[in-house]
Amino acid sequence: MQLAQVEVLIFNLRTKQYSFPDFMEEMNKLKVLIVTNYSFYPSEINNFELLGSLSNLKRIRLERISVPSFVAMKNLKKLSLYLCNMKRAFENNDMLISYAFPSLEELNIDYSKDMVGLPKELCDIISLKKLSITNCHKLSALPQEIGKLENLELLRLSSCTDLEGLPDSIGRLSKLRLLDISNCISLPNL
Repeated sequence: MQLAQVEVLIFNLRTKQYSFPDFMEEMNKLKVLIVTNYSFYPSEINNFELLGSLSNLKRIRLERISVPSFVAMKNLKKLSLYLCNMKRAFENNDMLISYAFPSLEELNIDYSKDMVGLPKELCDIISLKKLSITNCHKLSALPQEIGKLENLELLRLSSCTDLEGLPDSIGRLSKLRLLDISNCISLPNL
């Protein structure tokens, strides 16, 4: 197997803890990483920082993973998190999210059970074009700073049942073409 030539890597797990194999550091051409955990509880990744050495990584999809913290991934364009625990990554991160993902264009968060609020630092990623947060039932508010996302074209907040309002700064999103607030049953008005 020629590790340096691999462009897509898929891990299918069924474990409480996992460590990425050391050989991943040799995957200079890796563009896509998909990690799916098929067990009932989220899996913890022990050496998540290894992803920071993969300079060509463009897309990451994690499913049922407890995200420990973010590492700098300068060229990452798309990050999808499905059924992931996000609280530790958002609250205990020494690195600013905007520094970790300066080129991020698309962020999808679906069914995060522990995300109560969106970190305001996320609003400093001005390259972000698509932000989709769906089925995050504990999400109650968006940061006022969301108006800083000047390139945002899509904002999907579908089925965030505890979302109680949208900040006024959302009116500054001049490139916004789609706002999906379907099934946000706690929104009193728009």
